[in-house]
This record gives sequence, C-alpha cells and structure tokens, in this order.
Amino acid sequence: NNIASGVKKAYPGTEVECLVSDCAEVDSCIEKISTCVEKKNLTMLVNNIGVEANDPEPYEEKTAADMKKMIGVNIEFSSLLTLRLLPNLIKNSKKHNLRSAIINLSSNASILNSPLLVGYTSSKEYNRSFSLTLAGEMKALHGNLVDVLCCRPSFVESRMSGLVAHSLKGYLLGVATTEYFAKSALNKLGHVEDCSPCWKHDIASLFLIKCLCINLPIKGIWCIRAS
Repeated sequence: NNIASGVKKAYPGTEVECLVSDCAEVDSCIEKISTCVEKKNLTMLVNNIGVEANDPEPYEEKTAADMKKMIGVNIEFSSLLTLRLLPNLIKNSKKHNLRSAIINLSSNASILNSPLLVGYTSSKEYNRSFSLTLAGEMKALHGNLVDVLCCRPSFVESRMSGLVAHSLKGYLLGVATTEYFAKSALNKLGHVEDCSPCWKHDIASLFLIKCLCINLPIKGIWCIRAS
C-alpha cells in the first residue's frame, strides 16, 4: 500500500494498518472499522469521505440511485461512524489525559450554493452543520476532551477531482496538494471549529462567487474540471 509505505518512510517505527472497504456499504463498513479499532487507543477520527455521482449536471438529470449513493456516503456513513466511535474517543481522552479530535471534511461548495451540484453541495452543508453542532455539544458536555473541526476545501489534487496542483489549470483554480491541505488543516485544529484552511482556496471561492454574481455560464465554469 502506497499510503502505508509513505507513512512508514516518513515516520520510522510507526505501525500502520490499512483496511479496505466500500463506504457505500454503510453498515458492513462501519462494523469492519469499529472492530478494527476496538482494542486500539483511538484518539482521532478523520471523516474524509465524499462522492459526486457524475460530472456537474442539472438536478432533474440525477437518478434516485445517484442520490441514494451520495446521501449514504456523504451523510449517513460519516454520521453513523462518528456515533459508533465517539464513546471510544471520549474514553481514551480521559484514560490518557489528552484531547481527542474529530475532523470532518465539508466543502467550500457548501457555502456557494453551487448550481449543478445540488446533491453534493447540500450533503456537504450537512457535514458542516453536523460538525458545528457536535463541537458545541462536546464543549458543553465534556469541556476540552474532544476537538471537532470542519474543513471546507475547494479543489484538491485527487483522483476524484482529476486535477494536478502544479499545472496551469491547477494554479488558476487554486488546487492544493493533499499534503499541503492536511498540514494546513491540522494547524487549525483546536483553534477554530470551521475553516477553509488553504488561502488559495479562499481566493478560488471568491472567484467563483464573483462568477455567480455576474451570471457567467455556470456549466462552463464547473466543467473546467472535466475538460
């Protein structure tokens, strides 16, 4: 596994265990993960999960299957996994006298009310609301035991986006590498509850907001990713 090899190379002596599962199979995947971490001292949960069924398209062209998959992965999976593992995070915080953390990945699309991404945008707004309300509840009930952070990225270099950070298109769209985004997000942990951690993402979002305000062809803007 490339991820495991990379972590071990960067941090010699670190134990890495990879679990391959399909998050669309919500119940079975959560069961596998919870069984895997049951006897481990879990202190951090990163809900970095999200799908968009197709390229940007009008909502009326979506199918029921598209929406069920998006809701299952983007909303149901992260909510139920957090529910299952939260008692462990609280218990281990008390046991080891340290702060645990939950990081949920939303999207800057959630604050743009993005046309042609109705399902994805709405599901990511749920992730944001879920994070903020959970953060408030954790503080009220458990003080500083569990930090909850909502991160709102824009374009990140990945197989889902199909974008490369160090390219002309990448520079124009403010694409961040996964490493840069992760470091920026961790620097915010414990300081804020909701953020867009990369400055280049803020600039890209401002550009998209301006485009929406002057009614530029929206499908052309979003389909930059697919072209």
